[in-house]
Amino acid sequence: MPVLPSALESPATPQSAPVVLSPNAAPETPPGAAPELRELRVTPTAKGGPGDPASVAAGPGGFGLSSHDKQWQIRFRALVQADGRFWFDNTQRPEINTFLIRRAQPYIEGSMPYGVSFLVNPDFGGGTTVLQDAYLGLDLDDALRFRFGKFRPPFGLERLQPTSNLSFVEFGLPTLLTPNRDVGAMVHGDVFQGIFGYAGGIFNGVPDNGSADLANDSPKEFAGRAYFRPFRLLRPQLLGRLFVGVSTTFGRVHGNPTNTSLTNPASTPAYKTPGQINDFTYIAAASGTTANYANTVVANGPHNRYGAYLYEAIGPLGILGEYYISDQEVGRAGYANTWVSNHAYQAQATFLLFGAQASYDFVHVETPVEPAAGHFGALEIAGRVGHLGIDRDAFPNFASPTGSVHGATEVTAGINYYWSDNAKFVVNWDHTEFQGGASTPAELAIGHREAENIIFLRAQVVY
Repeated sequence: MPVLPSALESPATPQSAPVVLSPNAAPETPPGAAPELRELRVTPTAKGGPGDPASVAAGPGGFGLSSHDKQWQIRFRALVQADGRFWFDNTQRPEINTFLIRRAQPYIEGSMPYGVSFLVNPDFGGGTTVLQDAYLGLDLDDALRFRFGKFRPPFGLERLQPTSNLSFVEFGLPTLLTPNRDVGAMVHGDVFQGIFGYAGGIFNGVPDNGSADLANDSPKEFAGRAYFRPFRLLRPQLLGRLFVGVSTTFGRVHGNPTNTSLTNPASTPAYKTPGQINDFTYIAAASGTTANYANTVVANGPHNRYGAYLYEAIGPLGILGEYYISDQEVGRAGYANTWVSNHAYQAQATFLLFGAQASYDFVHVETPVEPAAGHFGALEIAGRVGHLGIDRDAFPNFASPTGSVHGATEVTAGINYYWSDNAKFVVNWDHTEFQGGASTPAELAIGHREAENIIFLRAQVVY
């Protein structure tokens, strides 16, 4: 079954699992050359129609059914991430150490004649049920493809990376400024044999780090990006697989303090620490108050984002860098509208040992664990630094100086152990320091919120 390209091979990826069905396929498959279900063990089954035998296939990339001519195909996949979060040195803001199911996502994807495809991806992680992706694709050519439904807008590079292939347990700080999932329509494609690519679409619009199934306002948001792979047709073994791009979103959001569906966090963002604790929120009236939400901050004008990023993979070494700006006009009763400009950046580096090559899409383990054969998987060393900066104009009229930080700086180190293409184990040490946001006496004495120190654990299976 033709698989959906990854974010480096197409402008957006809704996937969170390996896109390679064959364990012997290249880690990053060029568009139009993706492996099909027939590359797996195929077993004939009962005829699916007059004179049309069907087949079933199973392998590292999932379980699939296909018509004999490969025109009708469906594939079933799954991703489960079982995590642990353990805080230390958190005397001022004690948190509960916990194990949790971070993601539990079944996938159903298929293709039909005339370039029609679809994907449905719910998520049962965290004790909730969320429809992450549900879309229809129409592919006329590598240079002209369409997508309709709910998926990740073409903006953030780390956000678009397959979730199963993230180098760290949690996203970096810049991803807080990117849209998560939105509903809309997009056109995208690759030209000049994949050296250049583009994506552009119209969406309902969501706040930073947000998802939504319905619009909160009539105006829509444009999201788009352009990217360049200069070494694609040269010598990638020597020059690597460099990918550079720029992206933007722009639109208008008009909140109404008397309409609770348009108040925080529906139209203004809430940023979280790596431990998923709010560290910046706009002022919001308490639920059920008689103030009719008049004191709640709302998005009340343009919301524009700008981004630039790169990814480079040379053998076992992978490098990722991102820089984003999110500009939004906000309003609050009794105060003039204010333009708030937040920014964030990060740099990641990974290095793989013992039988694997760096890849944005899918790390293929050449020596899965098999002690009798002397094979023990692959080990990856990862490091990340990042920073989030909040516009000082947000304080004190739109955000509380004691309730919200005006900056965060993160340092993360990790080890990823790849048991096989389908299983890996992750350990991260994460240290985040904050600027501002002091509220307890001890924090006020040092002038900033207590640093967050966490050990993250993850056991992942993807099929």
